[in-house]
Amino acid sequence: MNRTRLELSPPPWSRRLLLALGVFLSLGTVACGSGEEEDLLVFAAASLVNVMADIEREFEASSDGRVSVSFGGSQTLAQQIRRGAPADIFISAGPFQTSELAAEGLVEGEEVEVLYNRLVLLVRPGVELKSIQELANESIGRVGIADPALAPAGRYAQESLTTLGLWESIQDKLITAIDVRATMAYVESGNVDVSIVYKTDAAIAKDAIVLDLVPLDSYSRVVYPAVVINRPHRSTLAESFMDFLTGQTAADLFRRYGFEPATQ
Repeated sequence: MNRTRLELSPPPWSRRLLLALGVFLSLGTVACGSGEEEDLLVFAAASLVNVMADIEREFEASSDGRVSVSFGGSQTLAQQIRRGAPADIFISAGPFQTSELAAEGLVEGEEVEVLYNRLVLLVRPGVELKSIQELANESIGRVGIADPALAPAGRYAQESLTTLGLWESIQDKLITAIDVRATMAYVESGNVDVSIVYKTDAAIAKDAIVLDLVPLDSYSRVVYPAVVINRPHRSTLAESFMDFLTGQTAADLFRRYGFEPATQ
């Protein structure tokens, strides 16, 4: 395999992830020792960056606590949780990571399906495609996907390409990114001709064209489960936040950003 990962400047939300992790990891012991449990740390898939700002604001308006949200590739976030990052809630872009954490005893209670999404093609201006099968054509250069080992978006993309008989034939074209937002940035910066991304991410892309050409029956349904992380000093707000995620207010916000709520 000749897949390549391009090195681009980290987007603003990735810097926020690093800063938030540094703060919580350095202050976690102090917070636990003081008995302060009214702050909530949520780990969320990178594709939720925009909508979670509204979720955070609305939840804080109806509760007595504060919410901090850190974003990244779902596999990266799961690894941080394994290493002791003090997350209270984890919202993954696929069931793979939450199921693994549950099997390791790191999840309390059952996972809750919160959202659904779908894959689309995002192409730079001037690129013409009438079918996803045309990714194999010589006229199409680099194709971006999220790294299947790091982000569910990459797993879904790999599953679709494999189902459609394209995975092996476009290996030399594939460029992998750390998560779906970085994959989108590859198109916006002109580093690839096409990227396979979530519909909701493509909707906010700049200087790119969205093509709904990825057959729904070529990959598993894109589901976002949420789980409560099992840790000794978990925030008392965790259960309230889980209830909020599946309520009407959150459902309306999710629809506003193009997601399909799972429970409404």
